[in-house]
Amino acid sequence: MRFLFRSWLRPYVGLILVFILACFFSPVRNGWPVFLQIENILDIVRQASVRGILAVGMTFVIISGGIDLSVGSVLALATVISALSITEWQLGAPAAISLTLISGALAGLFNGVATAKGRIQPFVTTLAMMSIARGLAMAFSHNYTIPIHNDQTVFLWLEGFVFGIIPIPAVFFLLIVAVFQVLLVYTAFGRNLYAIGGNETAARLAGVRVDRNKIITYALCGCLSAAAGVLQAAQMHQGDPKEGVAFELDAIAAVVVGGANLAGGSGNVVGSLAGALLIGVIVNVLGLRNVEPSIQKIVIGALLVLAVAAQTQTFNQIWRNTMKRFRRMQTWMIAILCLAGVAGFMTGCSSKSDAKYLIGFSQCNYNEPWRKAMNDAAAAQAAKYPDIQLNFQDAEQKNDQQGNQVRLLVRQGIDLLIISPNEAAPLTPVVEEVYNSGIPVIVLDRAILSDAYTCFIGADNREIGRRAGEYAVKLLNGKGKVVEIQGLPGSPPAIDRSEGFHEAIADYPEIEIIHNPVADWLKSKAIDQMKIALQAHPHIDLVYGHNDPMALGARLAAAQVGREAEMKFLGIDALWHEGVQAVIDGQLDATFWYPTCGREAVEYAMKILNGENVPKTVTLPTKLVTQENAQEFQNELKAASDS
Repeated sequence: MRFLFRSWLRPYVGLILVFILACFFSPVRNGWPVFLQIENILDIVRQASVRGILAVGMTFVIISGGIDLSVGSVLALATVISALSITEWQLGAPAAISLTLISGALAGLFNGVATAKGRIQPFVTTLAMMSIARGLAMAFSHNYTIPIHNDQTVFLWLEGFVFGIIPIPAVFFLLIVAVFQVLLVYTAFGRNLYAIGGNETAARLAGVRVDRNKIITYALCGCLSAAAGVLQAAQMHQGDPKEGVAFELDAIAAVVVGGANLAGGSGNVVGSLAGALLIGVIVNVLGLRNVEPSIQKIVIGALLVLAVAAQTQTFNQIWRNTMKRFRRMQTWMIAILCLAGVAGFMTGCSSKSDAKYLIGFSQCNYNEPWRKAMNDAAAAQAAKYPDIQLNFQDAEQKNDQQGNQVRLLVRQGIDLLIISPNEAAPLTPVVEEVYNSGIPVIVLDRAILSDAYTCFIGADNREIGRRAGEYAVKLLNGKGKVVEIQGLPGSPPAIDRSEGFHEAIADYPEIEIIHNPVADWLKSKAIDQMKIALQAHPHIDLVYGHNDPMALGARLAAAQVGREAEMKFLGIDALWHEGVQAVIDGQLDATFWYPTCGREAVEYAMKILNGENVPKTVTLPTKLVTQENAQEFQNELKAASDS
């Protein structure tokens, strides 16, 4: 214990303890823990690479006594600039990467100058840059994702492997850690940062050029954020203005877990590496065990606190006192029982049944009611087949997280993958990877940019959008002002539902779309966007939401200002307890049925696993639901769900 709690080793104690626990709690395949497979270890480093690079820059800032809340937004801006440089500006990979790094350095330079010369609190300065960078990313991309196509081989080389096994992002991450550790520990610049963070006034009196060092520190942090953005763009095959949300919190967590003090003056880059890997190990082993998302969050939070506590002298003293009491009470038996109980709890959270087939179900998010209905339908159908076990994963509307979860499902030994992709371009490579490995893949609702799958199941979103447009023409008698609330940019359903609607109204020039905000399929965002539309436009005739929650959110916003009676509301999904009920209650004028695909996914999965041939594409029907048929249709849907 004295060895473990030596000051130089203390930042790594948490990682060591979590690594040991992960070995015990890991599922076993072919007599060896899956966690310890070399592919899994390397993938943990790859997954940690982007946030880890942000953590390296954050380490320098925190040691100097500052904070940088803009790193996630600068990363998003970097992905957009990278994609635009490659696809539209035709700069070539070296020039594109250089321009991206310069843009990140300029963002950091702004933070440094405003903080050092303007004497503005770093929290305020970087909070402003967080908003500015995100706004620039949205403006440059027009709030849409920018695909990077497979012919851009030089740029997409960044997502490849060295010697066919070591991920290139992991190589860059470890190189950056090594270079910046040397810069921090063995140069005057690094020593000056410790002095500034420890006591800025004393450092200034000692002749340290505080302002210059701060400016350089923030510029380096911005440049590293851009470098992380380049790697993210290469891995996701797109520039995305929505990338990097809350990444700054992940970076700060890694730095603090690695032993840095938020007050400044302590910490090191290798410690931040340990912090990033510790978080990655926790996420990985919980994913391998298929622990429920809610329990994952609780366990991750608790283990992070314990990992940080393990680095403190207080924990050291508590540990010594506890061990003395254990020795007096002969409590080695109790300790063994406690460890066995913890192991039993962890195993019980996600124990694998004796099912013949294991099916991984990667859901893009659990926030939408339609997604929950899909999961419920799949689970209900799976309950009819004792030979299968469904393992669900929630990607929380994050492309990189969904890709990582799919790889974890493969390591669990799944026999078939069901996936509803968050977006097409970023998830296409991982679906291809799974399919080409010999595992059947069923894609639900949102297509990928490839035919590397076994079966696609979904309704015709373009046809639904077209029918919505035709019904809008009927309601408006060919004339009116329309607000179109769009789903997630870059997702095929949002694209098709918009283009189909536009095709239907194209022959009616007096129907004008006056506002088309993006609400990412979420009711809360639709409320905010509709309030802006109501402020901007004195009269609106019709609101077309790409799903029912957004349409209902728009109606709620209109009702709050007493304007709901002036307009019609159209939605899509027609869940019996949501969209259909809203039509019955008069909150929506119409909705269009989009089957959840959950029941059909399990049915076709069983056919595939039993060796039956299935069609490449299964197109499910749609239906217009209005006041005239809503009650009857609701009864039909209820009866189908009960069966």
